Amino acid sequence: MDELIISWTNVTAALNAYAEEVQQLYTERLRAGDHVATQNLITHLEFIVNTGMTATSVELNLEDYWKYLEYGTKPHFPPIETADGKGILPWVKAKKILPDNSNVKLPDNMPLDKLYEQSAYMIAKGISKKGTKAYHSLEEALNDINTRYEAILADAIEKDLDEGINGILISGFMG
Repeated sequence: MDELIISWTNVTAALNAYAEEVQQLYTERLRAGDHVATQNLITHLEFIVNTGMTATSVELNLEDYWKYLEYGTKPHFPPIETADGKGILPWVKAKKILPDNSNVKLPDNMPLDKLYEQSAYMIAKGISKKGTKAYHSLEEALNDINTRYEAILADAIEKDLDEGINGILISGFMG
């Protein structure tokens, strides 16, 4: 008896299309919510479709801080700037956020870098009291397409199984 060998080409193609569409929708949601100051979440967003002998999966690689944007945080004092250039300060500089002089008296001739540091400290102090808001951009992108892709994947699985079974039937008939 012949072995059933299934190539899963239709499933792989469907998962690649799914990964591309999720990436596009997530990027659109980040841009619409103005969550792209440094562009890091978008430029480091990567979907990989892994196909193996026993399993096929979609892997998502993101910057570590995606989860804070997605789920928000409890009150904590975040780093102003870390050794690897992360933290609030790079975001403050990218957004060009300067302190409001109405609440704090700052010297008139304070250098721009010091003003950004002051802004970052004020924002960190606010986060230490209130935490950060959850935006659920990735969850919303996934919810937008998951139901449709369940049907697409079911169809792709059926096609791949049909092709594998037809291959056995044809080789059994011809052999």
